[in-house]
Amino acid sequence: MKRIEREKSASLKESVPSKRPAGCLIYDSHCRLCVAVKQRLESGQTEFVPYATQKARERLGQRYQPGQRPPMAYWVDEQGTIVGGLEAFLPLLMGLRGGKIFMFFWRFRVYRLILLGLYEFVAKHRYRWFGTSREPLVTENPASAHESIEIRE
Repeated sequence: MKRIEREKSASLKESVPSKRPAGCLIYDSHCRLCVAVKQRLESGQTEFVPYATQKARERLGQRYQPGQRPPMAYWVDEQGTIVGGLEAFLPLLMGLRGGKIFMFFWRFRVYRLILLGLYEFVAKHRYRWFGTSREPLVTENPASAHESIEIRE
């Protein structure tokens, strides 16, 4: 009996999904804060795509704004569902230290509204406060390598 129980528990562990979801986080590769957050989150099955690439343009469709900085980060799941802003980071939180605590408080509307407002405020001033990134511009389309992104405050 003990042998059968061990085999069952081993198969259950294999069926547990990984902590990092498969999907794509589209980030602003010109923003120092955005690049630092990306580097902190990198690992697992999640793909990180700079906003100024053809792949980001294809995945975002009409939400893509050519020639402008992105207003927020975007999460695109396997089905093509797009979520923007602070919610784009929610699929990645469970794998981080303190992620479960964050998700517990996320259930409360007041806490959620405060964090969403704070995210929007920081996103609006991120270039002024944190500066631009030295990460090289990665483009998949040679024609888009000559496009410039205008940074407006």
